[in-house]
Amino acid sequence: MGHDRIGSWPALHDELARFGVRLVRRGNGLAIVDATRPNLACKASALGRGWSKRRLCERYGEFVGGPEATKVARAQVQPYEERPLGRAPDDGLWREYQEAFDAARRHRTELREAMASRIQAARAAHGEQFKLRHHAIAAMPIPWQEKRSLYKTLSFERKLAERRLRATVKRWRTMRVDTHPGSWKEFLAERAARGDQGALRRLNRQFRGPAIKSRDTRLRALPSNDRRTSRGTVVHNLGGGARLRESPDLIELLGDPSEVALERLVKLAKHRFGTKSITLLGPRKVRERLTKLVAEHGLEIAQERER
Repeated sequence: MGHDRIGSWPALHDELARFGVRLVRRGNGLAIVDATRPNLACKASALGRGWSKRRLCERYGEFVGGPEATKVARAQVQPYEERPLGRAPDDGLWREYQEAFDAARRHRTELREAMASRIQAARAAHGEQFKLRHHAIAAMPIPWQEKRSLYKTLSFERKLAERRLRATVKRWRTMRVDTHPGSWKEFLAERAARGDQGALRRLNRQFRGPAIKSRDTRLRALPSNDRRTSRGTVVHNLGGGARLRESPDLIELLGDPSEVALERLVKLAKHRFGTKSITLLGPRKVRERLTKLVAEHGLEIAQERER
């Protein structure tokens, strides 16, 4: 939840009360405390630098306490619901990713050791070559003046050879053979691109925010500076950690489902899909708030589904 649009301590307390938490003094700082479970708390600064006591006081002035816990519990709009996670799918993908990661680490260590041996051998050969040439000059039955001239020439050649050797070593070190599997998400995306159904299911489970769906499959993104992702979707950054992910037939909200974010979701859906036959997806309480906004903007709901 961002607090850029909040202008005072009472407004901040009211916004936090929607989620059933309070902002209270704790030692020399501030803490976020659950209204119904006082032992469930964290430092306010854990939410970000902007939530430290100093930053908040610079923004709103001297700290002003909020409502009592009982009042906050009654005003809570979006309570936390405990849900069992269930068993994680054992499709072998995570184990395979770890094995690929470990193999890449071993390969990188082997390459580093081989490179060190190669550099050491090259430097040893360089030193031995000029050492032998120096001994050869020393053994020549010629006057000292001629030997000194030969030593100067040998020194000049050694410096040139050392410069070439340094350039060669630098080139060796920049030659990389990267077998790293990338991040977990990149690994899944690569597998999904090859048609792995398990990877596709895992990727789809990562984005389960409230959404509006339509039968329209044409992607007409709004003109903006928002970025297109590697999956072909468009992400609109709303600020405060909330984003809209725009797919050909689906627009979903990622992050805090605040009233402002939900309204942006509805407006974008109306622009993209029109007003006919849309489907609302999401938790029941969020769908109830979405339904009101959708009705206000004149969109027709074909069906609602849990997500």
